[in-house]
Amino acid sequence: MRTVSVIQGGNRVAGWGMCILLLPAMWVSVATSSAAPPLDPLPIPIFSLDSESPSVQQGVVSSDDVLLSDDDVPVIGAYGIDFGLGLDGDDVDALSYNNAMSPMGEFVFLFSVDRATTGEVPPDFLLVELEVPYSATDQATRGQAAGDWCMSLELFTRDGRLLRGGPTTTNNTLVVNNYDEGGTHFGVQPESSAKDTYRVPQDNVDATARCPDEMKGCDMQNAYFCVTAESPSLMTLPGYDDPSGSNIYFTPDLPFPEDPDLFAYYWQLGLQSGDDIDAMVVFDFDYNGLFSGMDLVLFSLAPGSPSLPDPGAAADILAATHGQSFELFAPAWVLGLEGAEDNIDALDILPIGPDGTIEAAQRHGIRRKWGDWNEDGAVDLLDYVSFFDCMQGPDVDVPLLCAVFDWDQDGDVDLQDAARFQAAQTYK
Repeated sequence: MRTVSVIQGGNRVAGWGMCILLLPAMWVSVATSSAAPPLDPLPIPIFSLDSESPSVQQGVVSSDDVLLSDDDVPVIGAYGIDFGLGLDGDDVDALSYNNAMSPMGEFVFLFSVDRATTGEVPPDFLLVELEVPYSATDQATRGQAAGDWCMSLELFTRDGRLLRGGPTTTNNTLVVNNYDEGGTHFGVQPESSAKDTYRVPQDNVDATARCPDEMKGCDMQNAYFCVTAESPSLMTLPGYDDPSGSNIYFTPDLPFPEDPDLFAYYWQLGLQSGDDIDAMVVFDFDYNGLFSGMDLVLFSLAPGSPSLPDPGAAADILAATHGQSFELFAPAWVLGLEGAEDNIDALDILPIGPDGTIEAAQRHGIRRKWGDWNEDGAVDLLDYVSFFDCMQGPDVDVPLLCAVFDWDQDGDVDLQDAARFQAAQTYK
């Protein structure tokens, strides 16, 4: 069994397989192995970080910058000033490209949550069996969820939810981590794998937009965005006569710096001026940059928005069509979120083909490296020594690092896991 040291009050103490540095109001665990990348990684979208993110506080980026991921770090794709922002306190908190899709096109949601989200829905047993056990709830317990992107397991069309699946579909799986899963991470803080646990300040990915044409790459042209209700540029952006964190703007002329156009006032969506859209997907069917005709906006509201019926509704996805008041499109529980403080603050969609959502989860989900303690690509006798130390029997909680041997995700390592370990033994 490997041992490490724990620094406590300046003294070094023996401890289990992780290193913990006790600091005021935080603790950090550094694991020795990582999760496995998806079989079919999703490209990283454009995104933005909130004003409380360490990367913003440290001056690496600003909360009104639109970012791209360059493997290990976020890089600026467009500065706030490029689309009429740039004042201290400006914060982009919703992004979207125009989503061209037939009325019968089927999709799942891609979403990020904020730091207060708990989820409270454990990973589904089928996803665990399929070796994609990570979810918003799992990552929230590890202190990482705010920098992740999860995929819902229920199918939708523009008209609403498709009632096809069983209990498994009311859940989600992790498809893009904050850091360190090959080509599937945002590159934001903390520097961690999906299987690590960190109690340190997190970068919060609070706006995302998937490229409309992955082959051509992302640019900032023809993008839609919202800013927080506290952003000072609300008083200079189009619609300054009736400012709101729920006004939606359109950027037709980027990369040439110019004030954006106003796509929709808050009241056109059936919202109140004090509401704050913090995640959205735009369907601008006539491509005219104005909320009209058959246009549709799917969105989530920030906690505290007066149009929310209760705090838990901040994880609901709402829908607004032109000339109609908004309505509930997808309740939080359908997405695998049930915590009273849960909040979706970044949103996109992913078209799904005939294979369905479970198959998509297998292809796109971040995977578990079951049994490979030393990460040498094989489950063999070298891993058995650590497995033997971790196997404490049923109902005996094990340290986090032993979870690589907890195939059935029941919190212990017992004979059921031993059978799976034996069956999984491979050689390079």
